[in-house]
Amino acid sequence: MSLLSKRNCQSYYKQFIIPNISRITYLHLWNPFNISIVYESLNNIVLRISTSDDIAYLNANRWQQLILSDIVHLRIFDIEHSYNLKDHNNQTIFSSLIKQFTSPFWIERGWYFANQYPSRDGLNCGIFYSIRSRRRRDYILSSEKDQKNDSNHVTSDFHLVHHVHIQNQSAMDNCSIYFPNADELTVSVDEYISHDSTIVILNRILPLNKLNKIIINSEHFPFDIVVKILSFTPNCSKLILHSLLLNENDRTSLKNEPTFRVISNK
Repeated sequence: MSLLSKRNCQSYYKQFIIPNISRITYLHLWNPFNISIVYESLNNIVLRISTSDDIAYLNANRWQQLILSDIVHLRIFDIEHSYNLKDHNNQTIFSSLIKQFTSPFWIERGWYFANQYPSRDGLNCGIFYSIRSRRRRDYILSSEKDQKNDSNHVTSDFHLVHHVHIQNQSAMDNCSIYFPNADELTVSVDEYISHDSTIVILNRILPLNKLNKIIINSEHFPFDIVVKILSFTPNCSKLILHSLLLNENDRTSLKNEPTFRVISNK
């Protein structure tokens, strides 16, 4: 709709939007900044923005002005911006932009944001998104840089995360973030998981006693560690094993393992 000229947009608005305003549940806008007239007759608005690379959509002050002047009935501000930063200067500009989303304007409305680096090659690629309204509300531990670059995280509202996905043992071992309300854990680590301190490390990342769902998708995750984890997760009601390391020695030793017998009867 934003491809229309301003004059044609006003005509379209009067002829089609206004007469059907009570029946409209969804509008797709190519550029939400250019047709503020559309918002005038709408109540209880949910604004969802999905963009890629265009940093113009990361101008928090511009969004704030638009909301205060034209979208006063905005209930949810949901943005997901994927990016690819090619040099240090772009990283500096990007960090400065997303920090604008920590002002009282956003916090008072309960709109929180996070910056995620899902790729293992560092800061080049990632996603900046609204954490409260994000459907999955998960956090991926895939690189040590996820923790070393905490200064680039827009908020420390990790209490909103309910699903932690561990993809790298080094990231797990060096994680400095705690997710107090996480109730789901997924492990899909490529390398072999050592036995030492696994329970202690996991409990430092999230409360094991709150977990109700565990997914293991790693050929290098020993089954006896799974058993030990389950002994610390009394509320776990769902265990999904997509792939798991289990040898004959494990089978024999586990039969005589008291913890395994207890877990098997849960």
